[in-house]
This record gives sequence, structure tokens and C-alpha cells, in this order.
Amino acid sequence: MASLAPDTARFRPATDFPKEIRTIEPDQANALYVEMRDCLIFTNRSRAQLVRRNTEHKEKTLALRSHINTLQSLIEQLKAQKQNQIQEQERHPCSARRRNDGNERPAQYFV
Repeated sequence: MASLAPDTARFRPATDFPKEIRTIEPDQANALYVEMRDCLIFTNRSRAQLVRRNTEHKEKTLALRSHINTLQSLIEQLKAQKQNQIQEQERHPCSARRRNDGNERPAQYFV
């Protein structure tokens, strides 16, 4: 019986079954029909699982790509901010140093 076989044995090619049943006894033909039907049911379930997993994979891939794009955008913003800060420091070295220290000191310390 097909239901007792391991899962991989349930994927059977059409060549495993006879093309014609004229020479087969009715009981054998019924047994073959049941076996073919079991194989078809198993194959359809497996296909449905494959389609579902493929859909899940595509959705996860799209979500990850979106997340990557968001992170790349944030990286670009940070690069631009860093470049602006560097340019600001080059233009005004004293005020940038004060801002980076976090402590406001009297101007006499920077002379």
C-alpha cells in the first residue's frame, strides 16, 4: 500500500502504472486506482506546500529588501550629516570644539 511507504516513495512516476487496464482484473484495477489517487493527493499537497512556502519566501524577501533600502537611506543621511559637521568644523574650529565638548567655556580658554 502507498500509505505505508516512506514519503519519497509516494512520488511515483506515471510509468509505474499501466497505460491500459483491459488485461487487468477489476480488483487489481481498483487497487491501482486507489494507489494512483493516493499518489495524486500526496503530490497535490506537496505542491500546495511548495507554493505556500514560495509565497512566504517572496514576502520575506520583499520585506528584507525594503528594510535594506531603509537602512541604506539612513546610512546616506548619516554620511551627509557627518560631512556637514566636518565642513562646519573646518569653517569654525572653535565653535565646533565647544559643541563637541558639551560644556560651554568662556571664550578666554580658546585664545
